[in-house]
Amino acid sequence: MQLLRVLLAAPFSFAWLCITNIRNTFYDLEVLKSTGFSIPVICVGNLSVGGTGKTPTINYLVDYLLSMGKNVAVISRGYGRVTKGFLVVDELSGAASVGDEPLLFFKRWSGKVVVAVGEKRVTAIKSIREKYPKLDVILMDDGFQHRAVRPSTSILLTSFQNPFYRDFIMPSGSLREGRRWARRADIIVVTKSPEKMSQGKKDEMRAKIQTYAQVGTPVFFCSIQYGRPVSFGKKGEWNKRVFLITGIASPAPLLDYLKIEGIEVVTHWERADHFAYSDQEMEKIIGEYQNIGNCVILTTEKDYVKMSNPKFQQYLDSAPFFYIPIEFSFSKEKENFEAVIAEKVTKNLGKSI
Repeated sequence: MQLLRVLLAAPFSFAWLCITNIRNTFYDLEVLKSTGFSIPVICVGNLSVGGTGKTPTINYLVDYLLSMGKNVAVISRGYGRVTKGFLVVDELSGAASVGDEPLLFFKRWSGKVVVAVGEKRVTAIKSIREKYPKLDVILMDDGFQHRAVRPSTSILLTSFQNPFYRDFIMPSGSLREGRRWARRADIIVVTKSPEKMSQGKKDEMRAKIQTYAQVGTPVFFCSIQYGRPVSFGKKGEWNKRVFLITGIASPAPLLDYLKIEGIEVVTHWERADHFAYSDQEMEKIIGEYQNIGNCVILTTEKDYVKMSNPKFQQYLDSAPFFYIPIEFSFSKEKENFEAVIAEKVTKNLGKSI
């Protein structure tokens, strides 16, 4: 089936590959303008469409940069929002106005980090610097293909389950641009790796990645760590029988974790990434919960920020809702990874404006 899909989509993939190659070449030749900044701008992105763990990577970087005493801002496009232009996320913002991931960042770091959205990242960076002149570093979420900005550091993420060197251009696969453009990355992180990954497997993957990356580009491996479920609905004890609701690109790692932990997923409603919840959907959720009985409703942190909208309070009061936090762990590579980040934020490779 996969081979058939690749073959049928090959002409469209070839056309998209040509378009993206021409675009990237124009940026490399400076036919198209790319703007750098005097402040360190760290881009976190991927070659593929979703599912590589950009959100927990941003959270990890924010944690580390705050521990360094840095004043941090996060800029995102704000995927799925109904608004346009530059906006700073605040207490009155909702997922509809700023997007679910920026709202997650704000709720997680409220008061410590500036979070803003803007589809035109150059304009957004200029605006946020004018508004917050004491910023030390800006993190640009999902900006690898946004070449109008020349970041001081680009972090490319690729998942262990589907590394970019095995993937194909859309629509045959999930790559937004060709594998060769991994050479723009200053750091490459293989996300969602097994915790007990052998050195031999790491060396094998590094060698394949280096086929496309610049010589000497550091490659790190990180794994997922889930936290204790957090209640945000009707008060009730945690129950290992769950009604699972996910609106993320790749719920497979979460399902694997729940199975290992002996948590029974009675029903799983798999919604699209960035799914927008409505009163009708929340009513369906409560109805399904009541039909199942003797369970709790479990969701992701990204879904939580949308479900916790005050307009849904009547539904939240009707059932025990929980969300499960997610973090990335670099294990033995933690010190090396953080040392590279510390070095990158002390210098800027772009033009100063």
